[in-house]
Amino acid sequence: MLSSRQHKVLQALVDEYIVSAVPVGSNTLVERYALGYSSATVRNELMGLEEAGYALSPHTSAGRIPTDAGYRIVVNSLLLNPTSLRSTPDFGTPGYRQWSLFSSEQYMETRHWGMLLSLSSFTGCLALLWAPTMSKTIFHRGIPALLEQPEFKDARLVLPLLQLLENHTDVLSLLATVMRRPGVVIRIGGENKDSQLSAFSLIASSYGKDRTDGVVAVVGPTRLDYRRAILAVSTASKILETN
Repeated sequence: MLSSRQHKVLQALVDEYIVSAVPVGSNTLVERYALGYSSATVRNELMGLEEAGYALSPHTSAGRIPTDAGYRIVVNSLLLNPTSLRSTPDFGTPGYRQWSLFSSEQYMETRHWGMLLSLSSFTGCLALLWAPTMSKTIFHRGIPALLEQPEFKDARLVLPLLQLLENHTDVLSLLATVMRRPGVVIRIGGENKDSQLSAFSLIASSYGKDRTDGVVAVVGPTRLDYRRAILAVSTASKILETN
């Protein structure tokens, strides 16, 4: 269990790293976040977080970045605090009704593409949608958005994910694990069973009757904005459920 001070410093570390994508030092946290502690105190807490496995110092840098375990602590606190997830992203429904004269299948596919484009744009991640009751296709959009993330300036780092997308069975297996599960499912880095996703995080939600109509998800770097991604996926699943 982390102390309240450790948790506060870890939250600030995660927030800053999400924005900057570079290792973070104690002075930066003191200057940019109202922690109420001295730089020396924050430095000591960062050292403690590193010893506990919640942060690490990459290469020879004096700054630190969160580990998968550090992200998990922060994500769990978000899920346990519903008030932090009350805002609703403004995306998803415009333009759906204009397709009502098309066939049911055309309408659904257009709706899905529109949702994925909005979801990818909002989160900066790859967006996935599987609706087995309506289509055999696994829809996805957002590779360019993913490549804009600092972690993937070398496009080869995204290759494992691209290889996964090429294999329909593997993607289907991944999304099927979310079907019927309540709420938003979050898998961070090494928590993914597929080693191809060890550098990525998955935020996903099933929707519909008995939560079996489909799954909507985003995949991004472990440094993604979890609050924003959870809000987006949760909102998308509700929109898909009611339209």
